Amino acid sequence: MGSFTTSCWPQVLLHMLLLQLQSTKVQPADPMSLKLRRLNEQFHQFKASAQARLDTLALNQDRTSSQGQKSRVQSLNNHSHHTSRDLEQLKRSTAQDIDALRDWSRKLEKRNKRMDARLALMERKLREKCQHTQKLMPNPGLDFSNFTLELQSQEERLVVLQTQQDELLLGLKGLQESMKKQALRVSQLEGQLSKVLQGTGKVDGGGPTSSHITAQKYYDSQRRRMDRGVIRDFLQIPVRHKIPDQPLPRKDAVICNVDSMLLFPSASAENYVTFSVGLPNLPELSLCLWLRVESAHVGTLLSYATDDNDNQLVLYGRRSSTLSTPFPLSSHPYYSYSPPSGFSSPSLDFVIGDPVYRRLPVASFMDARWHHLCVVWSSIQGRFWHYSDRYLISSGSNFRKGWEIPGGGSVVLGQEQDSVGGGFDPTEGFAGQIAGFRVWNRVLSASEVEGVANGRGVPRGVVLGMEDIKEIHGTVEQVACECLEHCV
Repeated sequence: MGSFTTSCWPQVLLHMLLLQLQSTKVQPADPMSLKLRRLNEQFHQFKASAQARLDTLALNQDRTSSQGQKSRVQSLNNHSHHTSRDLEQLKRSTAQDIDALRDWSRKLEKRNKRMDARLALMERKLREKCQHTQKLMPNPGLDFSNFTLELQSQEERLVVLQTQQDELLLGLKGLQESMKKQALRVSQLEGQLSKVLQGTGKVDGGGPTSSHITAQKYYDSQRRRMDRGVIRDFLQIPVRHKIPDQPLPRKDAVICNVDSMLLFPSASAENYVTFSVGLPNLPELSLCLWLRVESAHVGTLLSYATDDNDNQLVLYGRRSSTLSTPFPLSSHPYYSYSPPSGFSSPSLDFVIGDPVYRRLPVASFMDARWHHLCVVWSSIQGRFWHYSDRYLISSGSNFRKGWEIPGGGSVVLGQEQDSVGGGFDPTEGFAGQIAGFRVWNRVLSASEVEGVANGRGVPRGVVLGMEDIKEIHGTVEQVACECLEHCV
């Protein structure tokens, strides 16, 4: 079509010339004008035929290009469909991988936060210990003066003990002399009594005479004098050397108001207890329970999780890195407490809003006996108190100051939640027995904690207890027992 257009240029120029000539006035009978008119008519005919030819060629070309274009568009559509399907499959698999990675990342982040907090706590304790050690570093001159003072103090104590020993020996010597005198008096009295009996007879069927009555009275008076002498000599002995009276045996207390007991036979991801109600918003709380543990560590007692944080409130027991010396146990069947004293031992992490927590010593619980545990917290100044068997073991401040535990979450006993109502780990489970579990929405006083531990009643403000249990999972058993002694 390009070559045809080029060959038509002379005719176009001729046509333009004819148009100009038409505008010029010529004689109609001129032969040149007639010839030009014929040429113009021929040019119009040629132009019309050329235009029809061009339209035919353009139409054929459009049809040809349209069919090719359609086939190409169809192939492109098919390719795009396959590509979209592959991209959709890739998107789904990628989304699944991202969700799995997000879960792992969340768990790792939570564990890293715990480890960071624990490392920070260990570093702080190490610094405090180093500072304390530096303060106690030996000073030769000071040690020598302290040693001299200690020697003097020991010498004074020896002198006092020697004086007391001398007093005791003198008292014993006086007691021996008094006993000898009294023995002599008794022998003399017996001689006098025998003479009196030999010099008098019996009257009225063997009844004693008035002389016998006089002798008896004399004997009794001498006996009373002898007893007073012994008592007077005994009073001369220092008080610390007297034998105290034997203490009366204490009767076992009846500890009631525990509602029921939960038995966790083993630490397992299937063994846990859920509740029918959650916790309200708590700016302060008190949590008490009876606990009996036969394993080497406590495990997770309580886990409270919300959508924002799966560790809003946790009592998480962990193993000790080193074996600790067991505490001495008392003879009381329900109290065997002895305060910890400066060595590594099993502990219980009291978590409020992970990763912030406080570590509570629980080594005294590892004796397969019942113990009473109470943890109390207030957002005012971030104060907390830790009671074990009625005794205040530890306390502090600046623990989640101004914080409020949000309500509406999931409460679980015996397992630690990594997500709301799930994400359990067998190694974090609890094995043992729990009784009398309750949560208050206020701070219990020391006397109230003692009353709960002694089974004297339940203070006001309970928001969660054993009566709110919804489901018992796994092999956990619940035993109804109003008093702790009846929980088997």
